[in-house]
Amino acid sequence: MNKNLNIPSSSSNNPQQKLTKIQKIIQQVDQDKQEYFFELLNQTLMEILSNEVEYNLFEYINEDITIGQCWNFEFEGKKNFKGKTIGGVLIFQSDHPVRAPEFYFNPVESGGQVDRVIQHENIYGDHSLCHPIFLPYVWNKRKFDPFEILQKIQNRFDNPSTEDSVQNPMFFSKSEQEKKEIQQKQAQFLPDFFSMS
Repeated sequence: MNKNLNIPSSSSNNPQQKLTKIQKIIQQVDQDKQEYFFELLNQTLMEILSNEVEYNLFEYINEDITIGQCWNFEFEGKKNFKGKTIGGVLIFQSDHPVRAPEFYFNPVESGGQVDRVIQHENIYGDHSLCHPIFLPYVWNKRKFDPFEILQKIQNRFDNPSTEDSVQNPMFFSKSEQEKKEIQQKQAQFLPDFFSMS
């Protein structure tokens, strides 16, 4: 079931997006575990503050219902996205930490088209991030705490990897100059980053 979901942001001009994965999670939310996820969020916020990292992290809201199992995460872009808000949704499985979470970047609204994927070597066409920590065989060897996950998301975004795999071969095949131009053009449509911490 596709439904337009509003991904809240520190910016008021964040576009609507269709994320069927989030919709599935919403339908399968384990109400008994929501308190656990809210507690985990609070612990992670304290870790962000104690490490003096400029991250925005807050629970996902759908139709005025707060869902602790899904977190909005924002950080400041670097390089071609310098000073811009890079954001997305971290989705925990109801049996966390047994199974790895997933991360989906918010779409970019550019040229009147809303559901554009951020152009990056490690972002799939469904907006999800390709990172080894989200793979079962890696996750099963070592469970990562949420703060580590956030750091790894930002690090992968800031430092694309072509070693694991390239999830956007069309973008990867472009020259460095073409990649820069594409990303800088998208960056124009992203809000400036403002840290709430």
